[in-house]
Amino acid sequence: MARPNRTRHSKTPIGPSVYKDIHALFWEMAVLRDVLSEFIAAFCLGRNDATTLSGLLRSLNKAPSTDSFAEEVDRISDRNSSQGWLARFGSYRDCFTHSAPLDLVSGFAFAIQDMLILKNSSIPQIYYPLPEDPDGPHAENALRVFRSILPIE
Repeated sequence: MARPNRTRHSKTPIGPSVYKDIHALFWEMAVLRDVLSEFIAAFCLGRNDATTLSGLLRSLNKAPSTDSFAEEVDRISDRNSSQGWLARFGSYRDCFTHSAPLDLVSGFAFAIQDMLILKNSSIPQIYYPLPEDPDGPHAENALRVFRSILPIE
């Protein structure tokens, strides 16, 4: 997919509720992640020592497994892997929960309206900016920019 062609930043009164909904989505997904991790630990790997993803990863570090479920959990939880989507999700959740809490958003927030360029056409889109890499080498700068976009109380 091609990068979008930014055309306009706009203020929107619904922005704060959208950011709060994003935060709520990441929170709910974290609960689901941990419930699934507990399920995998207990019913797929026969372990009773993990109730969260981090607990499952600790358990797998202590007693490695060659089970395909264990290998998949390791793969998607690897922050250094391009396939580590679960680790990336966790980084956003941590960002919104600890570094740039979205429940503090008030007033107007910026939305970006532009055209998304697809293979043979373009379509309009409106989106709310999120930090590109919430735990990368420039994470603090990304969070500083992110906070400057949001009107924080």
